[in-house]
Amino acid sequence: GGHNILNALAAVCFGKILNIKNEDIARALSEFKGIAHRLSIAAVKGGVTFYNDSKSTNTNSTLTAVNAMTQKTVLLLGGSDKNENLKPFFKELKKYKKIWHCVLFGQAKERFACEASACAYKDFSVCEGGMERAVLAAYQLCNGQGAVLLSPACASYDEFENFERRGEKFIETVNNL
Repeated sequence: GGHNILNALAAVCFGKILNIKNEDIARALSEFKGIAHRLSIAAVKGGVTFYNDSKSTNTNSTLTAVNAMTQKTVLLLGGSDKNENLKPFFKELKKYKKIWHCVLFGQAKERFACEASACAYKDFSVCEGGMERAVLAAYQLCNGQGAVLLSPACASYDEFENFERRGEKFIETVNNL
């Protein structure tokens, strides 16, 4: 997404300030594979691409991930509620037609559902159970096409010790589909 282009440009500028050779900067950029749990491809299963953005623990980072999506996407939202004001988030989310459904899970699911409804955001379902059940529900909703994006806008502490473990469980769950 565009945020990665900005990050790369910042790295190039910093490299130039440090007098690093252009070819070394180019090689570093071409070899960089991204950082785990930050909008990385977890797997492709049955025609569906799964993206792991477990690091997105607030609504702004989730909107950044949403903006990077290029295909029809089911968004996994939920976890340990950070009590952010969700009205601006759901109002903004309505603008993204590529996000055609959200699966809400975890401790925050009920509040997210209430706030989504209050903003007239209707493209969501509440998943009883943890992230594993949410992943399965999202996969089934895709019907063999598009993407599932784990970008939860919440902390992980309701079910996991940290966002890394949540991301690892997401990858494990996807691989077991």
